Amino acid sequence: MRAAAFNFTGEPEVLQPCLWSKPAAAQGRVLVRVGTYWPLSYITRLPKVPGGDLAGVVEQAGPHSRFKQGDRVFALVQYRPFVHSGAYAEYASGLEHIQLPPGSRILIHGGSGAVGSVAIQFAKRVKRWYVTATCSPANAAYCRKLGADAVHDWRDAAALPKLYSRQPFDVVFDVVGGRTTRDSLAYLKRRGHLVHVLISEANAADLLWMYLKGLLGLGPRLSMISVHPNGRGLGAIARLLSAGTLRPPRISATFPLERASEAHAFLEGSRGPRPPGKVVLQVAHPVLASKAAS
Repeated sequence: MRAAAFNFTGEPEVLQPCLWSKPAAAQGRVLVRVGTYWPLSYITRLPKVPGGDLAGVVEQAGPHSRFKQGDRVFALVQYRPFVHSGAYAEYASGLEHIQLPPGSRILIHGGSGAVGSVAIQFAKRVKRWYVTATCSPANAAYCRKLGADAVHDWRDAAALPKLYSRQPFDVVFDVVGGRTTRDSLAYLKRRGHLVHVLISEANAADLLWMYLKGLLGLGPRLSMISVHPNGRGLGAIARLLSAGTLRPPRISATFPLERASEAHAFLEGSRGPRPPGKVVLQVAHPVLASKAAS
């Protein structure tokens, strides 16, 4: 089958079209003919076919699968050994575990991205919190349309402690990482919640220290979310989408599989501003998806 893979690390250009062995549908699994795929910019073992969540049609169902040939599905494919890849809505629904009353205040870093745009909707429409988001000025109107009550330019991060240190947030939802995570402590309540979804080898030690301090009552509580393929969770998200409570993120661009390297360059912002919402690869070829498809 056709795929896009890389054999060594580097710029997006290392990702090239190739032929890949076609998998079989094992017990409890299905083979999905993928229509669209969300490319991810992170890379691990080599050679590697990157990717995260997908939508397509079941081509072959293995024994004991609850799906049949022809079923239209969407799925989350786990592909990273240390950090689990995640469907954008699964990450955002991690807010469900924070039990705070309506009217609580949340700051969402990266509000216009695929994860942040769903987090805004979930916080506003499901939790009924007051939502503040950061993004670029070009995407401010998009964040407000999603439900953000206040929007700040992410490039003016130095202004946030001045604005909110005396009225800190109950929750900070961070999909940016790095310095943004550390700076967030300046405007987060001492017993507030820091939800971080980009744990990696690079920042694991810092986050573990912050997590331990929170357990000891010496700082905000850090919520550690590990997203796994989960059919029940995706089913709950599907119901929220069907009810109109959540809307899918904006699709900024669609690329054919042969232009996968361009899609990654566009996604990473290496050829211009980072786009809002999602970037999609049109595939229409089968990959193996676990029964987390829903």
